[in-house]
Amino acid sequence: MLSGEIKKARNRLQTVIYYNKINLQRKNLVFSLFHDRIGTMNRPIPDQVILGLLKFKPAHGYELLDYFRSRSHLGWIWTMSTSQLYAVLKRLEQSCAIIGQEIDVLGAPSRVEYTITIDGEEQLNGWLFDQHPSASVHRIRVMFLSRVYIANLLCYPVDAILQSQITACQAQRYKFIQGQNQSQTEIERLTIDFIVQQLDSAISWLTDTTFIFAKPLVNNGSS
Repeated sequence: MLSGEIKKARNRLQTVIYYNKINLQRKNLVFSLFHDRIGTMNRPIPDQVILGLLKFKPAHGYELLDYFRSRSHLGWIWTMSTSQLYAVLKRLEQSCAIIGQEIDVLGAPSRVEYTITIDGEEQLNGWLFDQHPSASVHRIRVMFLSRVYIANLLCYPVDAILQSQITACQAQRYKFIQGQNQSQTEIERLTIDFIVQQLDSAISWLTDTTFIFAKPLVNNGSS
């Protein structure tokens, strides 16, 4: 009699442990999904974009600033002040990604012209053809479009860049679908559903849009 009660108690305990384990796995999955998403919310930095511009041609600070102020170029993607630009140039120079050389200008103060280095080109190519880009909608708007812009500027093919972004979005969507199937509360389900819908829209846009520019990119100043 006693051994039977012990056996029942042990079975109940094992059942509780099993369901607690399943619930913990579910919570860990959902947490990891949102944690990964939060991890991509850090503010994007334009370092590699500037490397791409300098790969196109050496330039001084105000020439570079024109790209970020012109809506025909990067003005819809980035907001860049003079102080922010020069802070990035300083950081890139300290990391040996670029070299600044003082140039004399007739009838005007001398200025520093920046040139990309071999190390800088390696950084640029690693960023440009990153096989695991972020699937964050904000990152797609900023970083993916910046990659597309630089690739077109340098006459590089965009196919690999596009496919990597589509693959990243599809993989992220699959993870959230798994989380959605295990969601237990309405707010959790609604939140994941919203994210999945965003990813569906992003995948559709990536699939249906042409990212090769018809006109060559030439910066003629702010516009």
